[in-house]
Order: sequence, then C-alpha cells, then structure tokens
Amino acid sequence: MKILKTLLLVLCILFAGVSFIYADESGSGSVTVTVTPPTWTLSASNCTIAAGASSCTTSLSWTTTNPGVGSTSQVTTPTSIVVATANSSTATYTVAYGSRDFYLYNSSIELAKATATAACVAHTTWNGSICLTDSYLVSTSVSPTAGGSISPTSATVNYGATKAFAITVNSGYKLLSVSGCPGTLSGTTYTAGPITGACTVAVTFGTMSGTLTASNCTIAASASSCNTTLVWSTTNPVGTSAVTTPTSITVATANSSAGTAYAISSGSRAFYLYNNSIQLSTATATATCAAHTTWNGSICVVDSYLISTSAGTGGSISPTSATVNYGVTKAFTITASSGYAINSVSGCPGTLSGSTYTAGPITGACTLAATFKSITSGTLSATGCTIAEGGSSCNTTLTWNVDDPAGTPQIKTPNSSGTVVASGASGTTTYAVPWNTRIFVLIDNGVQLSSVSPVAACAPSTTWNGSICAINAPTTTFEVTPSTVFKGKSAKLTWNSPLATSCTGTNFDTGGAISNTTGLIVSPLETTTYTLTCVNDTGSTSNKVTTEVITLIIKEN
Repeated sequence: MKILKTLLLVLCILFAGVSFIYADESGSGSVTVTVTPPTWTLSASNCTIAAGASSCTTSLSWTTTNPGVGSTSQVTTPTSIVVATANSSTATYTVAYGSRDFYLYNSSIELAKATATAACVAHTTWNGSICLTDSYLVSTSVSPTAGGSISPTSATVNYGATKAFAITVNSGYKLLSVSGCPGTLSGTTYTAGPITGACTVAVTFGTMSGTLTASNCTIAASASSCNTTLVWSTTNPVGTSAVTTPTSITVATANSSAGTAYAISSGSRAFYLYNNSIQLSTATATATCAAHTTWNGSICVVDSYLISTSAGTGGSISPTSATVNYGVTKAFTITASSGYAINSVSGCPGTLSGSTYTAGPITGACTLAATFKSITSGTLSATGCTIAEGGSSCNTTLTWNVDDPAGTPQIKTPNSSGTVVASGASGTTTYAVPWNTRIFVLIDNGVQLSSVSPVAACAPSTTWNGSICAINAPTTTFEVTPSTVFKGKSAKLTWNSPLATSCTGTNFDTGGAISNTTGLIVSPLETTTYTLTCVNDTGSTSNKVTTEVITLIIKEN
C-alpha cells in the first residue's frame, strides 16, 4: 500500500491536471489530486540552397506547456545531436541538401517531430556537393557564309549570364540582322543574354548593290549647259553612298534620291555611285543643243539662214538679201514700177500685206521671188436702191467691163478677200445691199481695177430702225372751218393722216377714217375743242382744233 501511495505521488508531480482518488487503508477517508496534462508544438521551415552552396538554414520553433516538474524540453536531430534546450524558443540550424528530421523531447519522452527540406535555388542543380548553376549551349549560324563570320562559333553560358560575340562583315556585304538568342547589337558586337536556355545566334548578311540613272538634257539657245536629273538607290548600304563625276567631284551624298539636278555642258558626262569605296553603278548623261542651234565651243548659237531675193520685170525687192535666225521673221518691201502691179510672191513662207511681204518664220535658206504684171483697166458701176417698208435690203445693179483681162475678173464684196459676187470680163448682175452702203471691188489677177459703194436708202415715209425700214409715225392735218360760229350754226371738220392705220376723235366721231377731206359737219352749242388721234405700228399723233360759239343777244328798245 505504501508503494501505491508513492507512485500516485510521483504521477501527481509529473502529470498535473490528472485527477487521482486515494483511499486510506481503513477505508474511512480519501484524497483527490488533479494534474493538468502538458501541450507542445515543433515546426521546421524549408530552405533554399544558393548557387555554389552546399546547405541552407532552417528556422526551428517550439513550445512546451505544463512540462513535468523540474524538466526542460530539448530539440534534437536523428543523430541525437542536441540543437537547443528550452521549453519554448526558436533556433536556426544548417541543413544539407535533402531532408532533415527534428524531435522535441521532455523527460526522455518524444513529444513532437518536424522535417525541414533543403532544395537548390531555381536554375541550379545538386551535383553531390553543391548546387551548381545551370548552363546552356549557345551555338551560332551565318548566312550567307560569304558575307562574314562570328566568333566564337559556340559557347556554354550559365543561366542569367551574357556572352559577347564578335561579328566580322566581309567587303561588299552588310550586316542585316542578328536573331535567335535574346541580346543587343552594338556595332559589330552582339551580346547574347541573359541566357535562359539553349539557343542559336543567327547572323544574316546582305549583298550591297545600287542603281544610278542620268537623264539626257537639251541646252537652250544661247546657254552653255543644261541640267541632268540623277536618280539612284542603294540596297543594304554599308555607309552613305556618294554620286561622283569622273573628276572625283562629289555631286551628292545620300543612299537614295528621287531626282537630283546637275549642270553639264555639251557632250557626255559619266557619273558613278560609290558606297564604302565600292563602285555600285555608273550612268552617262548627254547634253545636246536644242533643235536649230549649234554648239560654238561656248554656247548653243541659234542657226541662221540666208534669204536672197529675185525680182521680175516691173518692180524691185528691198532689202536684196538678209541673214535671219531660225524661227524669226523678216519684212521685205515689194515695190511695183509705174504701170505694174504685184503679181505673186513665192519662194519663202510668209504673208503679203499691201507692198510688205513678211517672210517667215524662217526654217532654212530660201529665195524670195516677186513677179509683176501690167495693170489692166476696168470699169464698175452700181445703182443705188430703195428699201421697201419693212425690208432690210434692196438690190443694186452692178455693171462692169475689163479690157484685155489678165485672168478671170471677179466682182467681190466688201474687199479683194471677200465674197465673190460675179465673174467674167464684163456683165450685169444684181446683189442685195443692206441699209446704208456696201463696197464692191473689181479684181483681175489679184489687182483691184475699180470699186463702187452703192447706197441703199429707206423708202419715203420710212426710217431705218436698226433692223428694217419701218414706216414713220403718222403726220396729220386737222382743220375746222369756220373756227367761230353763232350758236345754232354749223362748222366743218376736215383731216388727213395718210400714214395712219386708224384715227379716233374726241367730241366727234371719225368712223375710223384716216382722211375726210369733204368735211364732217358739227353744230356745237358752246365753244368746243375737238381732238384727232391717229396711230400706226410706229407711233401716234394728236391734233386739236377749237370752234368758238358766239351767242347772239338782241335787245329791244
């Protein structure tokens, strides 16, 4: 019984919070003891091993509540290495690659277990000793191979690192692009990276080429040069292209141009397109004088031509010759001797006006030839005529006669270049002449022999209104006889308006008559004014007469 009592006492000391009931041997009484049980926690964090390292540090944290009386908890490893001693605390511990278990003990009793895992950081791999950074193969390619090269041709590069490659461009080629691996190009150095995986640095070269054209041009009269238009382009230029002349004069610098002007003198001029000291293209421009001009060593001079003359019997030409530039005109005076007239002018293009012949525009040497003819006599007469009312013209009678005509005489109006009215050595014809006058000329073999100007006048009682001969406004005679009468007596009204179409009266009735010469009897009772109004298509006229009425008063003595 004593041993049992002792065991109960130990349990009460070690495990508070647990209730035990103890009864004495006599059974007369008992004691209850309560002991609170302990609680505990243990945690271990995972950790990451850095590149090049072999371990990392885990963080341990533990608690022990209501530990046994007089006991202290311990954290240990599987190899029974004590990490820390405390009922509640934190601690760190270095862990190698893989997993490590940790235990919480109190009074040699295992209370808890925790496991920490140590893993290599991303993009590294455990090699059995350390976490080694991953590496990748960076290979290269060149296209076309004749365009250049890249060095080194391959490299093994750690993750996240960069690698510089030197690119060599062969003559006549240009570096077009670098692709395949991320990176940056500076000049001819390509820095690949940061590298995150295997890749290929692909270098592409392009052949440099160019085109150049030069237009021909025309030098204007009196000028010494003209402008050629240079057009060029450069494909895959290495540097800046330059267009030069054979004398190494730089015309322009640019990789392309849609049109650059350059002055060249008579003859041919060669131009060259260079880039990076390499000739890519050549072109030749030719400068020629404008049509009808000739290069004299300094400028393009307008061509000139000799105009000579030849005058037949009966006249002369002045000047007798002249040197005239291409496209220019020159006036010559053709003079007919007495008894002669100009017959024809030929040989050089031009126009004759009176006695002046304007030759040209001159396009080559020529001879101006004039012939003359004896003047033929002739007569031409024309009668005047009268335009009827409402008409716009009348017929004149033309009569002519030519003695010994040189050709076929003609009557023309209104001049020698006008309309032909009639032909023949003599004759009579009629021709409509508008109001006023018309000129008619008698021509024989281009020579005017006579002219007449018949007059076309409006018929009496008509007037030209700009279109026709219209009848005049009516004129009227209107009389009353006697003009004074005694009351109860009569008077007589007479009138005449030959141009009127009708007449009306005021205070009397005309009956529409335009004339009454026998008289209309009126018997006014008081002094009366009579008005006669006569009209036609042109206008109207009014006349008034007054009959005074006298009242006779007889007084008795």
